[in-house]
Amino acid sequence: MKFRSLRIVTVLALSAGLMVSSGCGDDDDDDDTTTTTATTTTEGDGDGDGDGDGDGDGAIVRVLHMSPDAPGVDIALDGGDVLIENLTYQQAERLTELAPGDYDLEIRATGTTTVVFDLDPLTVAEGDNVDVVAVGLIADDAPEADAFDVLVLNNALEAAGAETARVRLVHASPGAGTVNVDLALGAEDMTVEFPDLAPYDSTAEAGLEVPAGVFFVIDVLDADDNFITSFPTLATGIPAGAQLTVFVTGLAGDHPRLDTALSLAIFAIDSDGGLIVDQNPIIYPFHASPDAGPVQLAANFGAAGSAQLGPFQYLQLGPANPMTGQGTGLGVQVLPVAFGIDIFASDADPTMDDPLVTLPTQQFLTGARYLVAVAGQLAPPQDGNGLRIASFIDAVEIGDVENARLSAIHLAPNVGTVDVGLVDGTFSPVFTALEFPALPDPMDPSVPPLAITTGVGAPVPPGDATIGIAATGETDTIAEFNASFTADTRIIGAAVGLAENTKGQQPLQLAVISVTNAIWAVAGILDPVPEEL
Repeated sequence: MKFRSLRIVTVLALSAGLMVSSGCGDDDDDDDTTTTTATTTTEGDGDGDGDGDGDGDGAIVRVLHMSPDAPGVDIALDGGDVLIENLTYQQAERLTELAPGDYDLEIRATGTTTVVFDLDPLTVAEGDNVDVVAVGLIADDAPEADAFDVLVLNNALEAAGAETARVRLVHASPGAGTVNVDLALGAEDMTVEFPDLAPYDSTAEAGLEVPAGVFFVIDVLDADDNFITSFPTLATGIPAGAQLTVFVTGLAGDHPRLDTALSLAIFAIDSDGGLIVDQNPIIYPFHASPDAGPVQLAANFGAAGSAQLGPFQYLQLGPANPMTGQGTGLGVQVLPVAFGIDIFASDADPTMDDPLVTLPTQQFLTGARYLVAVAGQLAPPQDGNGLRIASFIDAVEIGDVENARLSAIHLAPNVGTVDVGLVDGTFSPVFTALEFPALPDPMDPSVPPLAITTGVGAPVPPGDATIGIAATGETDTIAEFNASFTADTRIIGAAVGLAENTKGQQPLQLAVISVTNAIWAVAGILDPVPEEL
């Protein structure tokens, strides 16, 4: 397999299709270059005639907002007119046809005259092309090294060749420290390295020449070459002749689905329309087949080969720790493609033996985390409960500091459609009509069902609670489980096992899965509360 097809996301990493050209952008007009004429007072006007536009072609100043915690801002002349209104995070806008001279700019809270940052005077000459980049954090408790600042970069990428492109990197991620950035071009042995990129630093303004039209993955590593995360590009790669500035922006510790998460903002040299690239998807493999026993799992990428995920015990989450054999809860970062999961017997050699079965996954989406469960029965009765891959996209609400957020999923093959809720004397359903995940379409078994969302979850006050499972629409519970909850945690309660089981099969239980942090965990396997006699 290609080395970059699958990466284990380590503890260090998460705790601490690209096509861009001069015509990329969000505008609907044929020309998506925004031209802003600086109608200003004489001060900062360039040619001094008070009209703000100067003579000739002038200079270009592109202002980019790369501060992840800052709201929208206005860019104005010092004490004068607003030049750019409501520039929001990861947006850019160009001021064109600026006359040579000095420009005294300030950043204001949008729609007000309140100055939040006063820039040093900016001097431009005829033909200059300059990027003014807002970076850092505005929070009062931000470390000094991450405090809000403005970078001024000469936007002077050299012309690319007929079969190449030019790429410049800018490190605009507060708190990430010095990073190494690799462009893994197509195959494992084609890597372009950008080493030792310090915060708010950039690579050479001429840009680095890279092959055009080649699929590549952008890997971000820390200063010790520990993997942090990766980003995809389109299979067609960068177009020939493109001149791109790539901003590594956002916060490495944020959930990748958040707008403030670590991401790439890519801009062509002559455009203010950017492409925002989210992180490659992260999957958390989970063994939930109640009769399969210990197995080995591998990701099967077809002609590109396969990658071993390792041995899995029942209800193991994430690849095993080689020392303890227990699930680590670590995610596995994959490309945003569909692939297969090979299931091998525990004593098989995945490099030599054929799998017991290969089950298709969905096409995973960038910026998302998934619980990817091996569900169903290896040797089921004739009731449609066979093995399958069930993927659940983590959408549980983030930031409820007063409560736990609880979601529920159904991975118990023979239980039927259920409601899940809280029991306090009586059963109160919270999640209704949960179904065991469907098999792939029998007309095309290679296409699996779409991922199931966990939903935002329900708030549960910290402390002890009883969770009940009942047949949908019924008030009598099938099983009840005593659980304990902690504020500011995100929990998925997974109904697992078999309601009616025989020797060698697993009973109905509730797996309590914490998805609070980048490292997930099975926080508990709860047995049903014994029925009162």
